[in-house]
Amino acid sequence: MKHLIINRGLPGSGKSSYLKAIADKKTILSLDEKRMIDGKYIFDPKSEAKIKDALYCDFVEAVQNDDPIIVINNMNISKRAFKKYVDYASLNGYICSIFSFKKITVDKSFSRNTYGLSVSQITSIHEKYSPEIIVKGATNYIITSYAVAIKKLIKLGINIDNNKIAKTSNKSDGMQLNLRVKTVYQLMLQGYNSFEIVEYGLHKTDWGVGERQIRNYINKAKHIFETIVEKNRDMLLGKSVTRLEDLYRKSSELMDFKTCLAVEKVIIDMFALQKPKQVTDNDDSTPETVDFDFEEIK
Repeated sequence: MKHLIINRGLPGSGKSSYLKAIADKKTILSLDEKRMIDGKYIFDPKSEAKIKDALYCDFVEAVQNDDPIIVINNMNISKRAFKKYVDYASLNGYICSIFSFKKITVDKSFSRNTYGLSVSQITSIHEKYSPEIIVKGATNYIITSYAVAIKKLIKLGINIDNNKIAKTSNKSDGMQLNLRVKTVYQLMLQGYNSFEIVEYGLHKTDWGVGERQIRNYINKAKHIFETIVEKNRDMLLGKSVTRLEDLYRKSSELMDFKTCLAVEKVIIDMFALQKPKQVTDNDDSTPETVDFDFEEIK
């Protein structure tokens, strides 16, 4: 028997995890793989039509080669996204199955997605997706877990490699904590402030924790930022100095001496180069520093 499997689901819902357990020869086709350029994921709306056409051409070639198992591993939110695959495969003797993964929360999807989708983008996808779908020529299976996906494969007569079945267990508190801190970290990268993150955690997640715990997540996420900065401090400092020196050179060429002095002051402050006035035994005054009066310089 020849099988076509249409994977459907939100980012991070586990669509790809069970595929490794398939022992039979399989052809996995994915738009995300087409979007990888030199190891980087690049989404370009102008190229999407060509990418989708290329994926369908690969699919037609796989069908014509009688590949025993073909998997279309995309989000496939709408019926329109995959119906033509079902139609063509059915005409060529394939058993067509749809694996619709259960709807997970926006925060889980956000924390697990690896392609940099924003909260608003995932929310939009979340609102459009439903595991319930009817497509002529295919059977829809709602997949609620990794184990259910494996059982459906076995039921379809697809061979499973027991050595590659992932061991499943309840998530530990540590894993939950890491996912939540990662979510907060990514929210901070997108410019969310502490108040907005607390509101997000209280009203848009299933964390079931209070404001105090969410602020603990925020502190842990801040620590990640501090660690990254500390690790790259010399590099970041070198970049800053180089940019300042470049600004000084360009300002000097334009005879913009006010900016030159401002750059000089920033560098002095950055490296604490300016020494306080020395206090003598007969001098009761407090140490002073010399400040540039930029308003007097034109």
